[in-house]
Amino acid sequence: MCSPVVMTWQIHFDEPKRIVHAKVTGTLQSRPLRQMTEELRDAVLRHGAGGVFLDYTETISRLEPYVIFERPRILQEIGFPADIRVAVLYMALDENTQFLENVYRNKNYPVRVFADQEQAFAWLAS
Repeated sequence: MCSPVVMTWQIHFDEPKRIVHAKVTGTLQSRPLRQMTEELRDAVLRHGAGGVFLDYTETISRLEPYVIFERPRILQEIGFPADIRVAVLYMALDENTQFLENVYRNKNYPVRVFADQEQAFAWLAS
C-alpha cells in the first residue's frame, strides 16, 4: 500500500477579480485542511476579498462524510466570513462533491462545486 501524498497549497490574491485563489495538491486531510482554511480566512480579511476559488483538480479526497459534515462548524469556529462565496473546482463532480456542497448550503455558507473553471469564476463574479 502506498502512503498518501502530503496535502500542500499555494494561496495568492487576484487583485483585479478581488478573489483569493488556492491551488491545492495531494491528499485532503483534516488537520492541514483546517490550517489552509485559517490561511484563506486571513487572506480574505487582509485583502477585503469578495470570494475564494479553490482548485482541487490535483487532490484526492479521503475525507469521511462526518469530517465533511463538520466543516461548516469549523468555519464558524475560526471566524471565516459566512458571506464570502467559495467556488471549489474538481476534475469531475460526483455524489461526494455534491454532498459537500449540500452540507455547506444547509448551513447557509455560499459554497458551490464546479468541474468547469469558467463557470466557477462566473458564479464568483455574479
